Amino acid sequence: DLMILLKGMAAAMRSVFFTFFLLLIMIYLFGILFTQLARDHEALGVHFSSVPESMYTLLLRGAFLEDLLDFTNQMLEASIIFALIFAVFFMLASLTLMNMLIGVLCEVVSAVASTEKEALEVTFVKMKLQQLLFTIFPMKSQSDDEISISKDEYEIMIANTTAARLLQEVGVDVVGLFDLTDVLFDNKKQNEEQQQDDESQTEDTLSFGDLMEKVLELRGSNNATVKDVMNLRHVVRFHIDSRLEKIERLFPASIIPRRSEELHADGTCSAPAASMSQRGQQQQQQQQQQQ
Repeated sequence: DLMILLKGMAAAMRSVFFTFFLLLIMIYLFGILFTQLARDHEALGVHFSSVPESMYTLLLRGAFLEDLLDFTNQMLEASIIFALIFAVFFMLASLTLMNMLIGVLCEVVSAVASTEKEALEVTFVKMKLQQLLFTIFPMKSQSDDEISISKDEYEIMIANTTAARLLQEVGVDVVGLFDLTDVLFDNKKQNEEQQQDDESQTEDTLSFGDLMEKVLELRGSNNATVKDVMNLRHVVRFHIDSRLEKIERLFPASIIPRRSEELHADGTCSAPAASMSQRGQQQQQQQQQQQ
């Protein structure tokens, strides 16, 4: 708790500085005004004899509220104009700026406390899941290399009730993770064309740190960003391209034209739709001639 308070104060230093700077400017302006108005009043001349003396008086009596009632009565006896001007300064300096400073400190400390608490929870969950991974797969604890986890090992770990409970504590939808397993372990390059036939591929693996970062990005409390929308666009486009490539390999080019003939480098169509209809008419004519 002490470290959270210290970090909150450090994070709020910029806001506190500008608040005090604004208060200093306000005290300086009202100090000049009171110094000019108090020249003909001996009772108030003691407190407002010069600009520095006026600023000191306003800081103690108007901002820090020292002997506020007695000083206000003294100004009322001198002139109601002094009392009204001092009331304006009191509302601006004490009621507005000082309370605003307290609100800024409370807001920053609350935000820092929330961030630190979340970071501690995430660190705790990572540590517990790593220990659970070593319990399920003891051979990984004996390896000196970076801890990596395969797709099958990930599914086994997520199915564990302890792991599910730990992930739910940080707001991760455990049920939804099973649907996104292929997305998490998709190690294919989305921007390269796949022209190889179905062959045996190496087992997809991820480092434990990268996996936890991807899993924690799926928390329900996270806000959607432009990056998430772009990632979704890339994933959808990649899967559509992979399906089209499979269709092209299954059917001959005479039935379905190759995408390389139809797409520019920027993804726009280069062959008009009329060319496809002409191909269909030519095929019908050939069939009629054969008959």
